[in-house]
Amino acid sequence: MRIAVDADKLTRFPARGTQRTTIGLYRALAARRPDWEFLFFYQVDPWQNWFADRPNIKPVRVDMPGDRFRGSLNLWLQVRLPFAVMSSRADVLHCPFGTAPRFAGAPKIATIHDLTPMDFAPTRPDVARWLRNIRSAARTSAAIVTASEYAKDQLVSRLAIQ
Repeated sequence: MRIAVDADKLTRFPARGTQRTTIGLYRALAARRPDWEFLFFYQVDPWQNWFADRPNIKPVRVDMPGDRFRGSLNLWLQVRLPFAVMSSRADVLHCPFGTAPRFAGAPKIATIHDLTPMDFAPTRPDVARWLRNIRSAARTSAAIVTASEYAKDQLVSRLAIQ
């Protein structure tokens, strides 16, 4: 089994919350499934190798020079990542941070942790863009993973995701 992971947020932000959860998940999964291959796709260095002792986890830098529309279009997520996933012949793409490409190059699993930004700043442009990305990820994924039953109920009731 070859699993592609959108690991871009692991290099863009300090490891806390969802990043730590993702690191812990894949450290455990790689240990339990040594015959599986995990490809961690990211765009921006530096890569901090939390998985140095897991030979079946491979960081893969996929750059997109000139990606100046990252905030609005995010061509890396929508174009470059799916192409890399397809080229890698991954069996599945896991998007652990809520957002996901519309077309992934492999069946897609999205993890959506919560809808908290909707409660605090629903009219802010960045929150509206985030919400569009969450909706798209949820509707185009083969499966959705949530952190809790509450998060699942919120997806169903607030976004009409089944």
